[in-house]
Amino acid sequence: MDDKLFTYDPKVLSMLKENKVNELLTQQLYNYRDKVDDASFHFLIGMCWLKKGMYHEAFIAFDKAQSLIGSKSHKGEIFKALTLYYAQKDQEAQTILGNIPLKELSVYEKLAFMSLSNSYGMDCDELLEDVLNAEYPSEADKIVMSVFAFVYSRHGNKANALALKLKPQMFKNIESYLNTISELYKIRMRHFTIKKLTESVCKASTLETLSPKEFMLLLKLISATNLNELVIYTQLETAIKRKVNSGKAQLPWLDVYTQFWSIALSLAESIPDEQWKKNIMGKIKKSKYKNEQALLILVTEEMKNVSKGKANIPSLKKRIEKLISFDQHNVKYRKIYADLAILLGKHEAADEIAKATITMRKTEETAEYELLRAFYNFYGHSLCMFHDKEGHIQAFNDLDEKFDGEKCPWCFNSGYTPIIKTIGFAHSPANIFTEGTVEKKRIEVDEQTLKKMVDWVPMNVPSPLLNRYLHMLGAYMSPHEYPDVLVSGQTYIFIQLKTEAYKRLAQEGYSLSQIDPVWVASNSAKSARKELQIFSKEDKEIPADVYPITAKDLVVDVIHVVNKN
Repeated sequence: MDDKLFTYDPKVLSMLKENKVNELLTQQLYNYRDKVDDASFHFLIGMCWLKKGMYHEAFIAFDKAQSLIGSKSHKGEIFKALTLYYAQKDQEAQTILGNIPLKELSVYEKLAFMSLSNSYGMDCDELLEDVLNAEYPSEADKIVMSVFAFVYSRHGNKANALALKLKPQMFKNIESYLNTISELYKIRMRHFTIKKLTESVCKASTLETLSPKEFMLLLKLISATNLNELVIYTQLETAIKRKVNSGKAQLPWLDVYTQFWSIALSLAESIPDEQWKKNIMGKIKKSKYKNEQALLILVTEEMKNVSKGKANIPSLKKRIEKLISFDQHNVKYRKIYADLAILLGKHEAADEIAKATITMRKTEETAEYELLRAFYNFYGHSLCMFHDKEGHIQAFNDLDEKFDGEKCPWCFNSGYTPIIKTIGFAHSPANIFTEGTVEKKRIEVDEQTLKKMVDWVPMNVPSPLLNRYLHMLGAYMSPHEYPDVLVSGQTYIFIQLKTEAYKRLAQEGYSLSQIDPVWVASNSAKSARKELQIFSKEDKEIPADVYPITAKDLVVDVIHVVNKN
């Protein structure tokens, strides 16, 4: 492998680590024409989209990188397989893995290969010795790599025994040690192992040396790994109090102090110990500095008292406003503010908050779409599936007679495959706000056409029956929430089941929760209606190769937003 490949500026690596991928894409993407033959550039673009949960774009960029690398490295192939894994395209991922020449991989590529192979239950013992016997920069690196290799080759006892040999002093700093523990937790190391490794930092002599940043990292690790051990919390409290009472504690240590009590609250709730929880809430309220998490705890607790008439409304409003100031783009915080206005009967104020939130989301979504549009402008748009029909790519008013004098129901005569926001199901998209004019086409398609429409497209489809069918056709479950806004250029696919399909599925013994669980959850009072009694009360078991829903059962709405100007 060429060591010069995939070497990046520390600032770039820091932005990736902090998940500032939108900012990174904005900085890097428009350099495409200057770096069209730079494999490292395309790999970085792929990493950004992968972290954003946009898997088709990630795959395209990784594929471009690998085409430029050639035989120098197989890192692009491994990350293509990883992207396919996240996109739930398991057969394609395993095909790529099966074609990678193992002898040509670097030790780090071998470990990545083992990780993916393990996810698919594939045997990777042949690579274990290579990883164990390789040379590493330090003893800590050797142990960590060996632990991961043992886990991926399913030697759990050896992995845990070896991990216990790790000590803080083996690492260049405490931050590296804590990050390593965090990664070990993610691969499901035993709770005992994680606890012992963390306890080595919780000694009084070590805690005394920690910086506020390191202490905060330790607190977040304890919270993330569910180390609800009272003795650990006692040691932490003693160390933090010593820092706060020393007179040297300014904002950083006050932040740590508040964070500690926020995390301790979780321990009090898990025991549960109501009196301790009450005492902790009192400490959080009295704290001189309240960070984001502490404010969210106080606001959530106080909102419960509003309807009871026991809340201090002026204080609550200030706290919500302060909470929003921490994260202006957090829709949930804004919703809390709107909920308070509604509870107080101030509906106009609630509407104003809602409108401001929608405006903010449109601005964010426009920026998101511009990145996607720029990506495809550089990497290439695919032609509309109907592009070979005569007249399809001519001027917008020179329409294809195939569509009865109307625009193409897929690309609306742009000539290219649309950029799809998501696939939705069953419930009206009326609550999705749009910036511009909406064009909508309702069509029925065969399975081949539907596959072209949904392949590599993210979906927010809670229906288990429809989800499995769309997944078989190539769609993947989106890691993003159901969309709340659409902006100019975006397209949204909205799928509905035909009435006769509901009746057929009921006759075949399927429950309504297998067809439309969202409706069931939001309409529990209507479950006794006579027309719903045809559905089974119990979920029907479905063999892996059976797809109760097919394209002929569906109606597809293609909703496209065009510029209002």
